[in-house]
Amino acid sequence: MNSSTDTGTVLRAKDLLRKPFTAEFLRYVIPGILVGVITGLVVGTFRWIIDQTLILLTIVYPYLGSHPLMIIPYILGTLIVVWLIAKIIRPELFDIVGSGVPQIEAILIGKHQMNWWSVLWRKFVIGLLTICPGLFLG
Repeated sequence: MNSSTDTGTVLRAKDLLRKPFTAEFLRYVIPGILVGVITGLVVGTFRWIIDQTLILLTIVYPYLGSHPLMIIPYILGTLIVVWLIAKIIRPELFDIVGSGVPQIEAILIGKHQMNWWSVLWRKFVIGLLTICPGLFLG
């Protein structure tokens, strides 16, 4: 990330790291730490919810194996989830599908903008709606 000081010179990472605990240094480090902590909380919450629902699936799948007719409501429920996912994806389709790498590259070169909150909550909810009932993200 290139940024400039008040004098118009471009800062390099090694220049910034030579001055630890200065206002200039902390201007970059503190937001970076906050982003890391918030990202860790979001990812940790996501993984914890998946872990809890996978425990539930160890009960549901054997039950479906011994009660084959219950597979029909399970499939119908899955179709409802697919419909709901399609509704959630539609407003931000380009930014939600795929890995996100092309979108980030386009943002970095100034050719794309996205509403990060809209994309974050949609990816979070869609990921849970897909993984938790035992579906695949692909």
